Amino acid sequence: MVATFFFFRSLYALINVSASYNTNLYLLEQREFILANPSDGQNRILGSQMGIALEQIMLIAIWGVKTCIWLFLRRLCRQLPRHVLDFTTASRAQAASLNCLLHGHLHRRRRHPKQVSWPSPPSEAVSASMDGSQG
Repeated sequence: MVATFFFFRSLYALINVSASYNTNLYLLEQREFILANPSDGQNRILGSQMGIALEQIMLIAIWGVKTCIWLFLRRLCRQLPRHVLDFTTASRAQAASLNCLLHGHLHRRRRHPKQVSWPSPPSEAVSASMDGSQG
C-alpha cells in the first residue's frame, strides 16, 4: 500500500511538471513552425518522454490499487468456507485482466511500430548523404 501511495504521489507531481511541456501530438499545419524552432523541438521531446513516464506510472498505480483491494478482500474473507474458491476466482480474473492488458500492448506495438517518436529537423550531414554529395 505504501508503494501504491508513492506511485500516486509521483503521478501527481509528474502531471504538475509535465503540464508546462508540449508533446509530439500536433496538427500538420504546425509542422513547419515546430521544425523551424529547435527549442520547441526540445520542449516536445521532453514532454513526450514525460508523457510515456506518466502512462507507465498510471498503470503501476492502477494495478497497485487493484492488488490492495484484492489483498483486503482476501483478508476479509479468510475465515469463510468458500474462501478458497473466491481466492482462486479472483486470482484468475486478475491474471486474465493482466494478460489482456499485456497482450494488447504487445500486439499494438508489433502491428504499428513507432518510426519516429518526436519531430526533429534533419541535419545537414543526413541531407548531404541523401543527395549523394560529400560535405
